[in-house]
Amino acid sequence: MPLISVIVPVYNTEKFLIQSIESLLAQSFENFEIILINDGSTDNSDEICKSFEKKDKRIRYYKQENRGIGAVRNRALKLIKGDYVIHVDSDDYVEPDFLECLHKKIVDMQADLVYCDFYRFNDNLKWIDKQYSNLTSDDIIQKILTESFFGGLWNKLIKTSVFIDNDIQISENLSMYEDLLFVVQVLTNCNKICYVNKPLYNYRENLFSISYNRNLKTFESAFFVIEQLEKKFSTVSQNQYALIDFKLLIKRDVLLFGQKHKLKNVYPEVDKYIYKSKVLTNFQKSCLILQYLQMNFLVKILLRLRKTAKKTF
Repeated sequence: MPLISVIVPVYNTEKFLIQSIESLLAQSFENFEIILINDGSTDNSDEICKSFEKKDKRIRYYKQENRGIGAVRNRALKLIKGDYVIHVDSDDYVEPDFLECLHKKIVDMQADLVYCDFYRFNDNLKWIDKQYSNLTSDDIIQKILTESFFGGLWNKLIKTSVFIDNDIQISENLSMYEDLLFVVQVLTNCNKICYVNKPLYNYRENLFSISYNRNLKTFESAFFVIEQLEKKFSTVSQNQYALIDFKLLIKRDVLLFGQKHKLKNVYPEVDKYIYKSKVLTNFQKSCLILQYLQMNFLVKILLRLRKTAKKTF
């Protein structure tokens, strides 16, 4: 039986898929399986997956009609055989000691989850994204909600029993934040967490991905996630205060991207926290305060000036 199950969702990534799979097959740690699930790709991803399945018995390949990343992950979680599970995006690749380092740490520390540093890269640059150390589950949740900690799945090795014993599944109707909600649910059921102080994963920055381009579906996803988190953090806690910050960040995005979708001011209950917020820049605070004062004409002027100056909001 494999000790680790590696889940690789595949959708139209033929350009990078070979590199991704080969980086997994080159691991120094060998006792693992790869679950490839093709979510209705229309490029050559199917042929690539089939060829790798024939080459290595550790690979199991499945195809399905396009149903989205949440459905892919949930299907894969029902298929895995390993004691531990990790997710790898099919346009990324991993370092040769990726699984070895994470497995050794989680076993030595008798932990439920281990996370690591990672590389971010694009066509021109590559840099290390350092993660915080010595954090509790609540610490990580708070930092995820304030955008100071990566909330994705692929730099986190998780004990399989955590989500099986607690019946944790990924929401399938979200176009964004589905990993964040899943990770928060996992973290609330982890007794011990540890950290590998080494970049082991290579994350490809894609400026055309949904993460960088907000649309109505992404806002609807954000509103749903906040609704679920409000139920989970209904009592006064540091997590609840972090949720206030998350709402402020969504207010910021609505102000910047939501106008064309006719979205108006959301979460007015957190307006009183704008001025003292540590997650907003001074410019963002100014825009949100002007919106609160119903001086939207000034907000539009500021945004136009900002765009003209070609600076990041």
